Amino acid sequence: WIEVQMERVSATPMAQASQASKAEVAQWRAVVQACVPALVAAWEPIMGVKAGQLAYRNMTSRWGSWQPFTGPSGNAATSTGRICINVRLALYPPECLEYVVVHELCHLLERGHGSRFHQLMDRFMPDWKQRRDKLR
Repeated sequence: WIEVQMERVSATPMAQASQASKAEVAQWRAVVQACVPALVAAWEPIMGVKAGQLAYRNMTSRWGSWQPFTGPSGNAATSTGRICINVRLALYPPECLEYVVVHELCHLLERGHGSRFHQLMDRFMPDWKQRRDKLR
């Protein structure tokens, strides 16, 4: 069983990404960088948010991140933030990249991952759990 599980894990895109060359990472960055601005532009009016700066990194433990810049009232609804997307998402189906973009944009409405965050994800992307599962 252990050998089977190790084989399964070693065949995942994330495991393969750990051995990628700089040229491969650059290709992934180009793909993700070409897709994300259009996804953000499409989702911002649907969600009623405005993203801050977009950044792209080759990350080993996260698919995306959001850095809040809190407004005067101190809540997420008045924040704009830098969104960073993992370039390794180029190795996954396009719906996974869209899921991560929507996830990070939801943080402009709700900082944490509590019930309100999940309600927002359910509202904007009803199949988000299936998309997320493809990344596991």
